[in-house]
Amino acid sequence: MKKRNWFTSWRRLLLWSHVLGVVGFYIVLWFRTNPNSRKSQPALKSASIFNSAQAGRSVSIIVPARNEEQNIRRCVTSLLEQNYDDYEVIVVDDGSTDGTARILDEIAHYHPQRQRLYVLRLRDLPKGWAGKPHALHAGVQEARGDWLMFTDADTWHAPGALRFAMSKALAEGIDLLSLSTEQELPGFWNKVMMPMAYLGISMQYPTRLVNDPNSPVAIANGQFILLRREAYDIVGGYARPDMRNTLLDDRDLARNIKENGFRLQFVDGRKLVRV
Repeated sequence: MKKRNWFTSWRRLLLWSHVLGVVGFYIVLWFRTNPNSRKSQPALKSASIFNSAQAGRSVSIIVPARNEEQNIRRCVTSLLEQNYDDYEVIVVDDGSTDGTARILDEIAHYHPQRQRLYVLRLRDLPKGWAGKPHALHAGVQEARGDWLMFTDADTWHAPGALRFAMSKALAEGIDLLSLSTEQELPGFWNKVMMPMAYLGISMQYPTRLVNDPNSPVAIANGQFILLRREAYDIVGGYARPDMRNTLLDDRDLARNIKENGFRLQFVDGRKLVRV
């Protein structure tokens, strides 16, 4: 009986930890993004209200992918269906051994917007590189856009995501724009642990400081990063020796952008991008 009571108490502790983590995360997130909070940055409005000119503002979307057969179709399909005119999608298949390559071939042959898609397949990882920075660097080498957009293979993008981000960046003179994303959090332990992790990140990197050009605090979300190609090239991108093997590629890129005097903004994109 004592063992059963102990087990029941442990389950209750886990449950309440999850509840408090979720509540705490969303309270902090509300204060960071609520437009009525004096210290917060305004939340995103609906992408449909923006009508900025797109001519000459080409975008190269770069998606590193390794063994993503469960996610790649949803991700790439959503990217090919953006309501933005001048863009391409570059998927860097980083040595996948599952069905990722087959699914990409199907999309490249049958999707109505297949002309936008380019698949780059990598086999060998050069010495001194980590996998993701190398895949992103390889994608940039093939990119033709005036702007670069980095995203992960397990994301889904609403049709207006790119249009919104470009409209905001152009209107406000932003050099790197990163969006927070809606987290789907499948599975019990993800629901328990991830909200607490996000709470910690939001406290360590307050949005008002990230968006303050006079503050050294910098971070970006690798699930959605849009930046000027010119700014990327000036700071050295992922070809920099200190970026080639980083495990925090998004944070370090944001830091380099901000340290070089470019404008960084992190805003709420939960209605536009899901993971």
